[in-house]
Amino acid sequence: MTTDRHSAPTASVSAPYDTYATIQVSVVDGIAWVTLDSPPVNVLGLKLITDLSRFATAVRHDEQVQVIVLQSANPDFFIAHVDMELVNQWEEAARVAAELFPEPSPLNVFQQLNEQWRTLPQLTIGKLQGLVRCGGSELAMALDMRFAARGRAGIGQTEVLMGIVPGGL
Repeated sequence: MTTDRHSAPTASVSAPYDTYATIQVSVVDGIAWVTLDSPPVNVLGLKLITDLSRFATAVRHDEQVQVIVLQSANPDFFIAHVDMELVNQWEEAARVAAELFPEPSPLNVFQQLNEQWRTLPQLTIGKLQGLVRCGGSELAMALDMRFAARGRAGIGQTEVLMGIVPGGL
């Protein structure tokens, strides 16, 4: 196992936590280190939403994991913003939402993801550095605790500048 002050401890990862396209998961001593890794700026799109939801579903009943730390591989961006291409992909977003969250709900896919993370039984911690905006800020607010890097983190709801209500429609 190795560590440095900017990364998670490394150790072998057991299934089902090793099959994601946009996140890396390392479980060490009861702590799941979930690293957002969706270059170039961790845009919250369907792939990242799917991976975060699949991980939350898998870890929910894992009694070996007591703490989840959500962090970014990119020191400049935690999550820059929601993928604006979703405006043109509502049908695909609805299909993904129905697969991830099959129970009927008045919540949109972003709200359901945030609620899924908010209700995890494990302690959830956001290790924030770089920009945390829009959907990233909302996801961070769904965590139990958030710690921001002094001089490195910027948190905002920039979607209001476009007339979009935080949390979606």
